[in-house]
Amino acid sequence: RAWAVDPQIAGVWLDAAGDKAFCAGGDVVGLYGAIKATPRGEVPAEPAAFFEREYRLDYLIHTYPKPIVCWGHGIVMGGGIGLMAGA
Repeated sequence: RAWAVDPQIAGVWLDAAGDKAFCAGGDVVGLYGAIKATPRGEVPAEPAAFFEREYRLDYLIHTYPKPIVCWGHGIVMGGGIGLMAGA
């Protein structure tokens, strides 16, 4: 958030760390296991916290006051779509 008010920063560049895909790195298997282990009618804590962080970041990207470029090479999936959609 400091970059948003820093006059020396004109924009933000998001790029993948690997060569194969652009995703946020969410552990889908771990999230699924936590959901399945949670009794019916209860909210699983780990997935709830994960998606809260992800959606807050997506909102920040959508409302950021400076340009954001998201370079999605390869397969774009999961949280990578959320990052890319707001850029």
